Amino acid sequence: AKYHQHYPPLFDPLLKMMLDGVRQDPHTKAAHLQQLEVDLRAHRVDLDAETTTNVRYKDGTSYGKSIIATKAISNKLLQEVLYDVLRLPKREKTRKDTGEKTTTADSVALRSLALRHKATCGRLVELILAYRRTGKIKDFIKEGVADADHRVRCQYKFTTETHRLASSKNPGRTGQNLQNVDRSVRRHYLSDPGTVFIELDASQAEDRIVKVLAYLLTGNRDLLWRAQAQPWENDEHKRAASAIFKVAVDAVTKAQRTLGKTSRHAGNYGMGGKTHSENLLKQGVVITPDEAQTMIDAIMAADPEIAEWQRATRIAVMRDRAITNVWGWSLSFKYDRLDDAVYRRAYAYRPQSDCGIMTNINGIVPFWAWLAEQRRRTRSVAWAMTRLALQVHDAIIVCCPPETAYDVAAFIKQHLETPLPYDGGRCPLVIPATLKIGTSWEMAKEYTQFPSREELEAECRSLLAGQQALLAGAAVG
Repeated sequence: AKYHQHYPPLFDPLLKMMLDGVRQDPHTKAAHLQQLEVDLRAHRVDLDAETTTNVRYKDGTSYGKSIIATKAISNKLLQEVLYDVLRLPKREKTRKDTGEKTTTADSVALRSLALRHKATCGRLVELILAYRRTGKIKDFIKEGVADADHRVRCQYKFTTETHRLASSKNPGRTGQNLQNVDRSVRRHYLSDPGTVFIELDASQAEDRIVKVLAYLLTGNRDLLWRAQAQPWENDEHKRAASAIFKVAVDAVTKAQRTLGKTSRHAGNYGMGGKTHSENLLKQGVVITPDEAQTMIDAIMAADPEIAEWQRATRIAVMRDRAITNVWGWSLSFKYDRLDDAVYRRAYAYRPQSDCGIMTNINGIVPFWAWLAEQRRRTRSVAWAMTRLALQVHDAIIVCCPPETAYDVAAFIKQHLETPLPYDGGRCPLVIPATLKIGTSWEMAKEYTQFPSREELEAECRSLLAGQQALLAGAAVG
């Protein structure tokens, strides 16, 4: 019954999004690829100079050769340099399927080595990561992603444990995961001609749900206020950074806020310092496991009620072998061996599944029906041009002309902000939806507070005029 209630209403809107795809600007893509090629060549020159000249055996002899085979870095040669030539301690990882330990030189291992042996391999690791990062972005925008009409079409799937949508290549083997597009590549994706992107995103949704669940357990009304506060009233990521770095909330920097955000999620979901450190290393942030644990501890000390909620969650799993979310869906642990990994899944299930279903059932489904009604009622070109473009985790992105932008944004915001009935409806939680707009997926403008119709339409027209001027200039050039 839950399946039929949740998934079939999504079939038509998701299929339409998959068939329509998203426009990709071939000129922006080509220029970006060209620049990446230049950057890759420069990185290769620097990396070759480092390995042929500066990397030396213990007796002082130069390694004397490149570790780049054709275009990619040879993992065999890289491990030879790190563990045989430089004699650095080997890093291992465990395969999830077999439990087998293997020697690795992945990004986490490299950053870990650079953190502890900066004098020996700091410069080498910096060059390797720069080469890999540039190559990864280049591969992400490679040929074969867009179809002949310069549109990228993904496939949406119902395969996640938390009922969020997953994205991948389409059945025709073109396209890609459009929920995990690197931010440096989002400028390639354009709204349809004559339209802008309108994005509504549930603000700090998972953390708000954790806060309200902890409030229901402990009765701490400050947690309830923080769960219900508008974005301009409270920023949980800044609050977390303030606890970590012992600075005033208003003095938190952008980099500190980012660490506050990731550390808050780590604390909410029972992550340890080692895993948190490794996740930060993947993002290029070098923090030792002890430092990462200190960050988590600072946040948990500031909000001890979170630990009480986690304890109650563990008890529920042991007692019921299941966790049930606000929508009535349950995640069963009937055949699982209860350990920390299971408990972490249990912590994450309610916040993530409550958000995932909310975006689909309160967002996509009613918007799809409402859009059909607007098209039927008005028979206008503006509404015919309005369409669902993307679903990205807790965000819905629509293409629409300026004439329909306000109505679209207001409708989605109203429905995403439908109260979630915690405690049987006695503690309703409204998660605010924030608005972004742009003619590319970079999103040129973000609104903290919802604009007036006149303000939003004027900004949309201004963005379109700016895009047209750029295109005209490019054509002349």
